Parts: sequence; C-alpha cells; structure tokens
Amino acid sequence: MNENPPWGNYAPSKWKRLALMLAKLGLGCGKGKKVLQRIWQSGHDSKVADIVKFSIKWRLDFSNNVTDAKILFASKEYDRREIGALIQATTNGVFVDIGANIGYYALRLANAGATVLALEPNLIAYRRLLFNININSLDIKITALPLGVGEEGEHTLYFDDLGGGSLVSSFNNRTHKAKIHTSPLIDILAAQNIGRIDALKIDIEGAEDLALTPFFKNAPREIWPACIVIEDCHRAEWKTDIIKTLLESGYKQTLKTRANTILSLPRKK
Repeated sequence: MNENPPWGNYAPSKWKRLALMLAKLGLGCGKGKKVLQRIWQSGHDSKVADIVKFSIKWRLDFSNNVTDAKILFASKEYDRREIGALIQATTNGVFVDIGANIGYYALRLANAGATVLALEPNLIAYRRLLFNININSLDIKITALPLGVGEEGEHTLYFDDLGGGSLVSSFNNRTHKAKIHTSPLIDILAAQNIGRIDALKIDIEGAEDLALTPFFKNAPREIWPACIVIEDCHRAEWKTDIIKTLLESGYKQTLKTRANTILSLPRKK
C-alpha cells in the first residue's frame, strides 16, 4: 500500500459501498464474506480503502492485515466491549497501547479524550499508524513510537500478517522476519514523562508475559493501570501466566471475550 496519496484517493466505489452496506446487515459471514470480498476486489488497489468509521478517518489495507478487514467488514463493532471498558477507565486519562498495529484502539481512545502512547515495532504497520493519526489531526493526543516492549535490545519479530507479529521463538516458521528494538515498559514511560497509566491494552502474540511481568514486578503500584485488556489467544506460550499474576496482585477479571481478558484494579481514593 502506498501511504503517499492523500486520504480519499481510495474512496469506495458504488459497488464497494454496496458491499459495506451488506456487511453491516450481517452478510459478511461464512460464504457471504467471500462474495463481499470478490465485490470489493474488483478494481484498482482492490484491498485498500479510505473510509470514515466511528467518526474517524481510516486508510485500511486488508491485503496483509486481518485487523483492517475486521474494521472494514465486521457487521458489529469490532472489540466493542474492550473499547468500551478502556474508554470508561480513561476519562481525560492516559492510555498505553502495546502492539498498536494501524491504530484501531489508539485512535478510538484518543477520539474519546484520552492521551495515548502507541507502541508498534513493525515499521510497515507503524507507518500506517502514523498516516491514520495524521489524517485525523490526532498527533496532539497520540505519541507513537516504533518500539516493542521487552528486555532492552534488538530482537527478531516473526510475522505473516501485520497484526500477528511475535517475539516468541516458536513462531519462527512465519513468512517474514524483522529486527526490532524493544525496551522495558517502565523505561519507556519514564522517557515519556508518564507517571500514571489509566488503561492499557496489549496484543503481542504470546509475548504479553515478557512485556508485563517485569513492569508489575518493578513499577510502583500507584502507576499501575486501572483497566487492562490483554489478548490471551497464545496463553500457552507464556512462561509466566501474567493473568494469574495480576489476579493475585489485586486485579479482578471483569470480562472474558473470545480473544481477550479484561481486568480492573480499584483505585484508592
């Protein structure tokens, strides 16, 4: 995808708008999904779309990003309950997005009033994240950094899809590899002068424990996030069950969705 053409260059045609309308009616599942994708893919730059959704401008490219396809074709609001929990916890507060991808969570939270730190180490996804931030003039609300979270140093990111990058070595059979830089979360926060997190989302394909365990071991409790959304699809890859650790540290599980666990920590008044 070329990020250079101005937003609107890939506005959906009449037939593609019809496909989106059918998807909204719930026809984007099963065999219907294949039909809609065939409609969409008829034409130049067939997998790129400039759309407005949730009052936010997006440039989406589902040729190599499943998240973009979910945003575009989902009949229901993608990750609605997760987004809702995070917004509720960050009224004019600070949201940290670890594994920000093209900015679905980051832009939704910033648009709701949060100050956002978005971390995305995959440079292809990072450039798309910056594009989406800039076309919405949200650069005053979102600080985006091309960083992973983990032990300080250079590491290998394994990925097929832009939203599926992992530092876990058992994923080394994936199609692409890229060298990325990672830093401990507590150091990243200090460098950005962030003294408290209101909400945090993490989706880094099985490396969630590597990112969070050192933080909760070393960070003062007063900066711990009040709400955490953590992807648990690859829980079997964790060396430390970080969800169990958080529950033992005072967090409560408030919701379990298909892919994520939502945790909350009551704030002392």
